[in-house]
Amino acid sequence: MGFETRHIWHQTDWDAVAKNPEILKFPQPAWLNGIDAEDYALRNVDAVVAHLETGAPFTSTNVPEGYVHEDWTIDQMLSFEGKKAAAGFYKVASKS
Repeated sequence: MGFETRHIWHQTDWDAVAKNPEILKFPQPAWLNGIDAEDYALRNVDAVVAHLETGAPFTSTNVPEGYVHEDWTIDQMLSFEGKKAAAGFYKVASKS
């Protein structure tokens, strides 16, 4: 979500913002801000540690509905700098 928000802001169409300032509103999705993060961490810490230490399966449930993680690299993200995002590029920020 952080990369997506940054990319959106760095691709700002200021004429569109003048018409609709909400474009620059920082996303506050319920899937991220509507949970008890401490409770989530406490309920999942053992499974996460097992995943890191032994490769045991772990799937985070603290993601937007229908979100599927795709591996990425810094080089891939940097390749998007200065380019307009194609339709469907943003996977997280538009979810609520």
